[in-house]
Amino acid sequence: APYLPEGSNLTVFMVLYSLIFFVVATWLALNPGKLVDRIGRFLTPSLLILICFLFISFVIKGEKVIASAQPAYQNLPFLVGFSEGYQTMDTIAALNFGLVIATTLASFGLKEKKSVVKHTVFAGIAAGTILASVYIMLSVMGMYSSGVYAIQDNGAWTLRCIVYQLFGGPGA
Repeated sequence: APYLPEGSNLTVFMVLYSLIFFVVATWLALNPGKLVDRIGRFLTPSLLILICFLFISFVIKGEKVIASAQPAYQNLPFLVGFSEGYQTMDTIAALNFGLVIATTLASFGLKEKKSVVKHTVFAGIAAGTILASVYIMLSVMGMYSSGVYAIQDNGAWTLRCIVYQLFGGPGA
């Protein structure tokens, strides 16, 4: 809604968006064997490139003011951050990620258990490194913009504020 012209009929846009969403979801679901391939070739690299581009733009020209820590984080910041971060369900997703990797490796013809384990570990290390890099970039942007914007409901709104600050309405 924030990106639509003033006075737009939200119902029409919601129906149109839902139609497009379900067409794409159906296309992806019709061939579940190709799901990882389709997402892995387009969506993931696109998101990584956009996050890196946003981070570099923020470092170069973003407004940076660090606010003092919120009361919950002043005494035990690591514990509070860890417990709140744990609620993102990344641990459960990691188990599914391992299963997806093992299944994908088997579909590529790797049958020997030792080989599957070795490649799964390498994929996990690579994915963990990339994920840690993304979290570090998002954390740095959140920290340096903490004194610029009011506290938002979630990180997505903070990210939206940063994008709007850097690229204006069309960029957002």
